[in-house]
Amino acid sequence: MSSAISATYSAAVLAAEALDGADITVVDTGTLSMAQGFVALAAAEAAQAGASKQEILDAADAVRQRAALYGALSTLKYLAMGGRVPYLAAGMAGLLNIRPILGVQNGKLDLLEKVRTRQRAWARLASLCQETVGAAQVERWALLHVNAREETIALGELLRETLPCMAEPLVVALNPGLSVHTGAGLVAVALVRS
Repeated sequence: MSSAISATYSAAVLAAEALDGADITVVDTGTLSMAQGFVALAAAEAAQAGASKQEILDAADAVRQRAALYGALSTLKYLAMGGRVPYLAAGMAGLLNIRPILGVQNGKLDLLEKVRTRQRAWARLASLCQETVGAAQVERWALLHVNAREETIALGELLRETLPCMAEPLVVALNPGLSVHTGAGLVAVALVRS
């Protein structure tokens, strides 16, 4: 996980240091969720292919540099409950049907912008993905959601129309540790460009 997002990285470093003599390298993925998962998969695939430790770390880092994660919240209610957004702002956003767009930048999960309506939020997610991919291909991708599988499948269809995707996406329900901050209705996309 990104060291800028969670103390998990620091805890893993401390645990590795406590195991005196063990050859452990803790990797700061600079991201979270399936974008982090793609980094781990690259490392596992390199290890399975017989790569050296440095080659495994290089494979993970190469994917880390090409990975992106963007999402659209359906509400600010849960961010307000966690103290990340004032309750008044969350209430006003709900009245105005504002959909926050989130993305991982420089290892941090940031509010990139706010748009009105689900349709505009999905269009913005598609354009952010297009900007990220550019002239490259989408090597791997996943659609993420919190209790919004059908909406996520629909978002995937929209993304297929606009992105050069070779593979089928994984469709993943966000884990409880992350979904508690977003609430139901989150839809997101994690991708790795070639």
